[in-house]
Amino acid sequence: MEESFDKILLEKIISYSVEIEASGGKGNIINRFKKIKSISPPPMRKGNICFIVDGDEE
Repeated sequence: MEESFDKILLEKIISYSVEIEASGGKGNIINRFKKIKSISPPPMRKGNICFIVDGDEE
């Protein structure tokens, strides 16, 4: 998935976007979301929806 589409998807669906380097697998991305404290409400709180866009594995 192209970076620009990913950013638009995050901005439109969940009202914010966070740049995350796609390395280290999905576990790394999930851990990065958990560490974000400047977003209100935090993306990994119970009841919130978090989309992780998985690209092609090379």
